[in-house]
Amino acid sequence: MTDNPSTLDLLRHLATRPGHDEVKSDFRQLLVEEFGVELGALDFERRVPEVQGRLDALIGRTVFEAKRNLDQEWDDVVRRMPDYLADREREEGERFVGIASDGLKWVVFERNGNQLEKLKDTTLDPDKPDAFLAWLDGAVALKSALPPDPTTIRIELGQDSVAFRRANESLRSLWDRLKDDPAIALKRQLWAQLLKLVYGREVEADSLFFQHTFLVIVAKAIALAVLGLRDDDPKHVLSGAAFEAAGIFGAAESDFFDWVVAEPEGEALVRRILAHVRRFRLDQVESDVLKILYESLIDREERHGLGEYYTPDWLAAKVARHAVERPLEQKVLDPACGSGTFLFHAVRNFIKEAEESGLEEKLRAEEATNHVAGMDIHPVAVIIARVTYLLALAPVIAKRAGSLSIPVYLGDAMQLSTATNMHLKELVIRVPPPPESTELKFPEIFCKEIHLFDKLVARMRQGSEQKLAARQVEQAFNREIEQHYMRGMTEEETAGVRELVATYQTPPHRLWSAAAIIRKSSRGSRCPASSTASRSNSCILCCSARAFCHTGFGVPLKA
Repeated sequence: MTDNPSTLDLLRHLATRPGHDEVKSDFRQLLVEEFGVELGALDFERRVPEVQGRLDALIGRTVFEAKRNLDQEWDDVVRRMPDYLADREREEGERFVGIASDGLKWVVFERNGNQLEKLKDTTLDPDKPDAFLAWLDGAVALKSALPPDPTTIRIELGQDSVAFRRANESLRSLWDRLKDDPAIALKRQLWAQLLKLVYGREVEADSLFFQHTFLVIVAKAIALAVLGLRDDDPKHVLSGAAFEAAGIFGAAESDFFDWVVAEPEGEALVRRILAHVRRFRLDQVESDVLKILYESLIDREERHGLGEYYTPDWLAAKVARHAVERPLEQKVLDPACGSGTFLFHAVRNFIKEAEESGLEEKLRAEEATNHVAGMDIHPVAVIIARVTYLLALAPVIAKRAGSLSIPVYLGDAMQLSTATNMHLKELVIRVPPPPESTELKFPEIFCKEIHLFDKLVARMRQGSEQKLAARQVEQAFNREIEQHYMRGMTEEETAGVRELVATYQTPPHRLWSAAAIIRKSSRGSRCPASSTASRSNSCILCCSARAFCHTGFGVPLKA
């Protein structure tokens, strides 16, 4: 609880509905004393000629209106606030929110066309000051360095937060304009079909699609912040290019949910979320915060109806401690990892043991990825788990020696699909089903070396985007392999490259109708829609081979 006596006195006074001028004065003092806002950042009694009035206060992108009694003066708020917001948005070129209060009741608004839309409200309880201050900060976004605890995560980013409600409206608006685009419609179709495989029934609700989209954007924003990357290009962030440029593979990549950046409004939304997420002290994370966010976004009844039950952090931490007695010697695989709770605590246990044993700091992150891996069949859970894995690596990732691959895969751990052709063992994906199937092959020699394989798949994606010829991609493969092993290529590796080039050359039209089937056995990020939509002559496949990598576990893992 806040121990500032002045703040407590202000809250008690505000709760008495002290009148227009005193509400305004107390609010200003609260911003200065509790939130550390400089007086110069506050603009009080600002004249708005077009509205023939004065707005009481302007704080950042928030308009504040003080009232004597909000219930009795509600009509005045509804009449004036849309014009105040429209004036600010017209002048600044950005979206604003409005807050109206009589000290006791507080309401947050947004302008929707010419109408005023209520986003959230609360009643000030002076006996629960922290709850109110957290609510106010979530409405105005004043504080930086927010603690990444469950309560703050829910208030700032959960279903009832201003951030989510504003994002949800933007997503609905974007979807109305973009839903007829073939590539975007395909991504939505793939999402729905893969969820049907997960849940065994149709899952088509717009609301769930928007919730998943928001959740994935937040997750990738968290990944960006954990790595300390400053690339604010929404397309780079959602496609994973920003992470690959930093030498981090498999953490965040193009998927169903990057449809939002097809328009400038969507890019602006992603930038707002990036800025909001950076306010958290993510280096202090001690639990699976994305699980908390998922639970706060998806209704409890809906989650339970889908059979989604997440393990509490205290239990996962206890199980990890007792099950893995020698973290530096044992290897951990969670074949149904969900949001990554067990992975988080297994990685943290490894890091703690590595520190106590004196393992070089620069090696700790890479060695953790060699000892702990996860898999799940749920596409959104996998995206979340990859970021959870990054959060677990936060204490050591900045001091890593080189590139990293996050070993969390989308796939069904109960299935295998390998074949042997002469001396060459391959993963084979057939799409669509026989008799008219196309075979996409990935040699085991690369699948079992996950760090190299991630680089090769990245080369395939880049080649597709740049429309490189097969020979150019083959040369890029050869360079990656030689640099990885610091030697010339073997005969088996040369044969393996030919197989990869053949997969790269698969015509896009052969994958259009089969896309959903590929997704059933694919790693959840490299979606054919991202490449086939451009009708390029080469296609980068969502590659399940990555999850076949042995990674030292002794058996291939099926995507």
